[in-house]
Amino acid sequence: MLTLIIFILIIGFLIAIHELGHLIAAKWANVYCYEYSIGMGPLLYKHQFKETQFSLRLIPIGGYVAMAGEDEASAQAYPDVVVPQGRRLYEVKKWKQIIVMLAGVTMNVIVAFGLMACAIFVNGGYNDLSTRPSIITLVIDHSPAQLAGLKANDHIIALTDENGSSIVVNDFNDVVPYIDGSTITLTVENNDTTRDVRITPVYDQTSQSYILGITTPSGVWKQATLFNVIPGSYSLLKEMTVAIVDAFVGIFTGDGLTNVSGVVAAYQATDQVIDMGVVSVLMFVAMFSLNLAIFNAIPIPALDGGRVLLLILGMIFGKRISKKMESNLITASFILIFGLTIIITAKDIFNLF
Repeated sequence: MLTLIIFILIIGFLIAIHELGHLIAAKWANVYCYEYSIGMGPLLYKHQFKETQFSLRLIPIGGYVAMAGEDEASAQAYPDVVVPQGRRLYEVKKWKQIIVMLAGVTMNVIVAFGLMACAIFVNGGYNDLSTRPSIITLVIDHSPAQLAGLKANDHIIALTDENGSSIVVNDFNDVVPYIDGSTITLTVENNDTTRDVRITPVYDQTSQSYILGITTPSGVWKQATLFNVIPGSYSLLKEMTVAIVDAFVGIFTGDGLTNVSGVVAAYQATDQVIDMGVVSVLMFVAMFSLNLAIFNAIPIPALDGGRVLLLILGMIFGKRISKKMESNLITASFILIFGLTIIITAKDIFNLF
């Protein structure tokens, strides 16, 4: 029960932060905001602050900012409010509309960055993942690496993908993008002897990613200071962003939903990180926030990224698509997202067994 409460609070907090970003940007752009709500459903508490009602609702998952001119439903929900001329969302400059639409994504990225900085301070430092020597320190039993013949102290110096393209490996970060399920050939050096090892990564349910079955140095340990917490947080944010984007892109490039997890898997992960301490919890919430940001940035009409795409297309062609067409696109994309959510949830439940 405690895990469920914490999980709901995390989701509620991150969505509230996302919507707060929209609210702040809308106020800056002088867009009239009827209401800022934390939670959904029946109203528990409200406070009128100038022109905007701040609400707390019963269901803690979700939230919204009702902006004038965003859709017809908002106007119908507040029939007694007279919105001043020029303060509807579609009446402000296009570039300001884009900022308002992307403010939620931006806020979630800022929160992720801040949580990572807190995690670094609590942990006393961080492993600088920008430099990871490509030396194998351990080969896991019965893994693809062991079956292929890789050994501890092997130094990976080159890689050839299944298409025959080769790269020189300077550190293990050069190898990571190729660990995607396709067969690769690693050129390794050990005791002045060089050999080629052909290996196919396998998907690991625990880590929700493809693995070779090896460990390498985790980077150079750096003590936390006021001067390196920003580059340290940026390094972690960059690594996490690349991994999340790769998972989303993989949906359309052959991996399908293999690397994507839903609410069930997130709940499982919450239960695990609670037992691992404050640092793990901070990093988990940061990852969750970053996931929410990247998901909302996808150019699908129902999401913030899609709304921005429609606006930009209207600017390019000099004419905005009709309200009916936009409504149909948003509805269709909502159905698509709902369908994917059901499939991913079913996959997560299946993986439990």
